Amino acid sequence: MGTRSGAGNAPGTDAPPAKGTGKDQAKGGKGAKGSKKNNKRQKKKKKEKLECGENGEYGKLQEKTGGGKFDRDHVPAKQALIERARKFNSGEKLCKEQRTAIIKTAAAIAIPKGIHQQFSATYGGRVHTDFDKQVANPKWAANRDTKQLLKQMKPPKVSKECAKKYKNWAKKVQKMSNRQYDKMLKKAVVDNKRS
Repeated sequence: MGTRSGAGNAPGTDAPPAKGTGKDQAKGGKGAKGSKKNNKRQKKKKKEKLECGENGEYGKLQEKTGGGKFDRDHVPAKQALIERARKFNSGEKLCKEQRTAIIKTAAAIAIPKGIHQQFSATYGGRVHTDFDKQVANPKWAANRDTKQLLKQMKPPKVSKECAKKYKNWAKKVQKMSNRQYDKMLKKAVVDNKRS
């Protein structure tokens, strides 16, 4: 082996010059700029992953990624809650801030994407089935939605742990009264009303 020693080469090696040194840098190589980009990438924090059955306010669940495996399922449907909340806004359509507040504070749970898409009573266009009843009675809607999904949220479709989390969460949601929903909706509407 020869012992070449070019610009940026370690003496006595045939190794190519290291990036960001010598000729590479002079030709517009990454040099210092490349390290700034890498620092930005390192600083950008990766989102934690959702776990099946993880639940709480939708806004909190949004802080994590479903990774293409899990959806966050609103119960009852966010569209029904937004429509019901109009009564706290003198019947007027809600502004963007009010809608966002309702969506973020509403109850949600992470469930497998396929189960959500295939079996949720309110996924996509299915939300319009019994929509007026969902608006008039969110407790009824939550009970219907959770009972329907309880049939699917069982092994082998989901782990035993996920099934247990869903069952416990469903019991909690089913206990919520229309009065409790209204209290949450009124707060979101009043606190986020444009002046």
